[in-house]
Amino acid sequence: MAGILDVMRRASRDPTGSEELDRIGRALRENSLNMAGLFAACLRRERKPVEEAAASVSVRPPLLTFVLEIPLKTALEQTAETADPGMFEGWKEGYCPVCGSRAGMDELVGEEGKRFLCCSACSFRWPFPRMRCPYCGNQDPETLSYFIAGDDPVRVGVCRKCSRYIKTRDSRKGNADVPLEAEDLATIHLDLLAGKEGFERGK
Repeated sequence: MAGILDVMRRASRDPTGSEELDRIGRALRENSLNMAGLFAACLRRERKPVEEAAASVSVRPPLLTFVLEIPLKTALEQTAETADPGMFEGWKEGYCPVCGSRAGMDELVGEEGKRFLCCSACSFRWPFPRMRCPYCGNQDPETLSYFIAGDDPVRVGVCRKCSRYIKTRDSRKGNADVPLEAEDLATIHLDLLAGKEGFERGK
């Protein structure tokens, strides 16, 4: 964690942010943060424990969340890399079988466009039915649709039953060699469009 804080401090152009990083570092040295509990809260997407911890050391919650998620994501990805996909054959849920986190994006691959969900935390991938919402399980084609913006291979799949969305890359149209995490960052405009239409990202 100290190394992460040092890198962020050197890269920061915000004096306030540097001061907050110093406070987080001091709290870590003094063991005044319940790190196990905070990592667990990040995994469960629980905001309150992180917000309370941030308030206790006078830093912004998004900054503390970011600091926590970097080592957590690294550890989870290393775990996922060693996981045998065969252990999860037949897995039909919309959350990750390795760490239990939500799907961050999905991808259509191969000539038939087989759908794979990709975990937002550990990047593990698993097959999932094309016509099913990964967040509420809705399979009604009348309430499942998608929209695109230009010729981009990434589109936005929406569920009108739970009002959530997921970004989908159709690798048959390009960018198959681009990590989905990078694709996600490069398509923030689609998140904005989905938000304007009243949809929120799946959790």
